[in-house]
Amino acid sequence: MNSDQQIGPIQEYDTLRHELLDAKRYVFERPLAIAALAAAGIQFFDKPQHVTLPLAVALLTVFNFWFTVNRLQSAGRIVAYIQLVLEPSARYPWGGWEKSPGLSNMA
Repeated sequence: MNSDQQIGPIQEYDTLRHELLDAKRYVFERPLAIAALAAAGIQFFDKPQHVTLPLAVALLTVFNFWFTVNRLQSAGRIVAYIQLVLEPSARYPWGGWEKSPGLSNMA
C-alpha cells in the first residue's frame, strides 16, 4: 500500500461498525426469510409435499442457527477489538486489525 492509501484508526472504526450493522441485519432477516418461505410453501405445495416441507424448514433453521452463532462470535471479536484498541479509553495501541495479535492474547 502507498502511504496515501494507509488506513487509519478512524477509517478502520467506521469499517468495523459497518460490518457489525451488516451482521445484525443478517441475524434478523434470515429467520424472517425462512418463515416466509415456509408459509409460502404451505400455501403453494399440495398435500404430499407437506411431509417434506417441515424437514426442509428444520434443516434451513439449523443451518441458520449455526450461521447466526458464527456471526455473533465474529461480532464479539469486533466489539472487543473496538473497545480494547480503537475507543478513546483503549488499553492497547492501535496497530490495525490485520496486524493485531489475537484478542485472547491481549487480555
